[in-house]
Amino acid sequence: MLINFKSVRGKVESENDSTLISDLDALIQEPITFRLFGKLHRIKPITTAEFFKVTNALNRIGELQGKDKIGNEELTDLYLGIFQAVCDTIGKPEILQMTHSQILALFDLVMKTITGRIHAEVEDLKKKRSLNQSRESNTVPGA
Repeated sequence: MLINFKSVRGKVESENDSTLISDLDALIQEPITFRLFGKLHRIKPITTAEFFKVTNALNRIGELQGKDKIGNEELTDLYLGIFQAVCDTIGKPEILQMTHSQILALFDLVMKTITGRIHAEVEDLKKKRSLNQSRESNTVPGA
C-alpha cells in the first residue's frame, strides 16, 4: 500500500518573508573577554565534551546543596572544573584569591556564555550605543 503524504508546512517562507528571532551564527563569532586581577581572560567557545564537564560539575554542586557541611577544597575543585572547561587561564590559585562575589559573577558570565545569552546582551549593548551616538550627532548644540 502506497501512502501519499502532503506537506503540513505548505510553502517554505523565504528569508525576506520572515522575521529573524535568533541569530545562532552569532553564538560562535567571538570569545567573551573579562578582566580578573589586572589580567584579561577569554571564555572560549565550548565544545560538547567541555559542556558535559560543566554539566557534571553543576550536578555535583546540586548534590552538595543537601549536605550540612561542604569543604572549601571540594567546592573550589568544582568551580575549577567549570571555569577551566571554558577558560584555560583560570586556575586554582586564581579561584582561591577570588572573593565570593567575583566567583558568582564569573559563574554567571560562564553560564550566560554557554547558553548564548551573553551574545544577545552584547548585541543589544552595541545597538544601544549606536542609537545613542546617532542621537548625539543629530543634536544641535545650544538649541
